[in-house]
Amino acid sequence: MTSKKVMVLVTVGLLLFVGIAAAGQQAPEPQGEKVRLLLVDETKTFSSTMRVGILAGILKKNPLFAVDV
Repeated sequence: MTSKKVMVLVTVGLLLFVGIAAAGQQAPEPQGEKVRLLLVDETKTFSSTMRVGILAGILKKNPLFAVDV
């Protein structure tokens, strides 16, 4: 095979892979109840408190969790 054919095949294969991967990322919403989670911040330092806050924010964005702080 010539290098042009190889380059075209690699490009087409890469585009197909990216398309299939993007289609797989769109998962449906989970069925059933959310997991209820209560976060109690008993940390001693400001940086630790900020880490707990970041964790709470990430979990709130996830449709599987209902977070109370």
